[in-house]
Amino acid sequence: MTRQLKISEDVHMMLSLLKPFSSTSYDEVIRDLIEKACPYLPHELERISQLKQEESSEWDEQLNKLQNDLFENYYVEGLLRKRKEQKEREKEEAVDQYLEEKEREEEEAIDRQIEGQEKLQEQSRTPASKKAGGIPNKRSVKK
Repeated sequence: MTRQLKISEDVHMMLSLLKPFSSTSYDEVIRDLIEKACPYLPHELERISQLKQEESSEWDEQLNKLQNDLFENYYVEGLLRKRKEQKEREKEEAVDQYLEEKEREEEEAIDRQIEGQEKLQEQSRTPASKKAGGIPNKRSVKK
């Protein structure tokens, strides 16, 4: 039995981009995503569907059990995984920020050192005559 799904334009675009071939149906794309996200779901659903034909009460119970299991193992673990990934990203950002700050400090220290050396070079370039009070004029020298 087929059903029509209402999806947003961006989800439709993402599904279209995930289609490996133009002949691939959206059903196949979605099924592949479900199997990757929750590999045991298709098999369990097939097993429970067989129960529906045999015993209706057992089918309801197994379906509820599967739904609870999915909630615990898929949704909750997914949230925990996202939280862990977020913390790792925050740690990486903090490390990157620390390294950038250290690099900036090292560059500033190098710049200060270069400025100090330039000042020393300027001081050593000044003529010795200016330092010693000047060279005497030829006229003032007695022969």
